[in-house]
Amino acid sequence: MIDEIAEKFPAVGWGLKDSYNCLDLVPHGFTKLLKATWLWRDASLLEGTHSKDFEWHRIETTRELLRWEQAWSGGESIDQSCRLFKPALLSDPGVTFLGAWQSSELVAGFVVSLSEAVTGLSNLFSTANEAGVWISAVQTAQLRYPVSPLVGYEYGADLQQAMRAGFAPLHSLAVWIRSGS
Repeated sequence: MIDEIAEKFPAVGWGLKDSYNCLDLVPHGFTKLLKATWLWRDASLLEGTHSKDFEWHRIETTRELLRWEQAWSGGESIDQSCRLFKPALLSDPGVTFLGAWQSSELVAGFVVSLSEAVTGLSNLFSTANEAGVWISAVQTAQLRYPVSPLVGYEYGADLQQAMRAGFAPLHSLAVWIRSGS
């Protein structure tokens, strides 16, 4: 099956998520890019006070989304033809981009993805106050969507920050990238 899918895409430069970290894709020309952990945070765990470290606002315009994506990518210039976060996402009722500004600088952001059962929290970034951004983002997401548990996946330092913000690990996953035939 993997070989059939691989035939439809370029030889290199694309990837896939192994949601259960159970595949061996090396024989198919893939390299494991990262191993991460699926996370869950029950809706009932919301603390009583809201963090004032960040004041979150919904990203509503194409220009704001471009600024959000530039900050998310570490300040890199974004080629309009290669944008990862397309402006059409702004009109999707199941997707919300949130950003926090200090003065006129976008210093943090994340994405909320809604389903019937859970609220996804992803693409969290911060250019300042890294320790407080996770708690503030969790509180903001749960204030906006109070009955849904939060889910997502993280690795490295972000995994540790998410767990400090009340997430529990569920299972590992892997992201693979096609490195050759």
